[in-house]
Amino acid sequence: MIEREKAKIVVKYVNKKTKKFWKRLKKYREDYAILKRKIIGAYSKTLLEDKLTVAWLVKLIKRSAKKVIEDKENLDIYYQKFWIIATDLVKVKIINKK
Repeated sequence: MIEREKAKIVVKYVNKKTKKFWKRLKKYREDYAILKRKIIGAYSKTLLEDKLTVAWLVKLIKRSAKKVIEDKENLDIYYQKFWIIATDLVKVKIINKK
């Protein structure tokens, strides 16, 4: 299978929200190797840890506030990271939905 085909097919194996997010990344449908790096880069080491904390959420917010969000892809990556941490913290009742 060529790289271009892999870049199109990979989204078939994830849930709807993830599929929508991955499709917005640069090189979707074009180059699997680049798309793969973009996907891995969108999920920080923090998000892969078992215990997420309010401190991780605050760190993400502060770090992101120092950067300029240049395009929709960067905004999507920030939102994805924020959503993962915040949703886990809501689930364990450390923070509330508001």
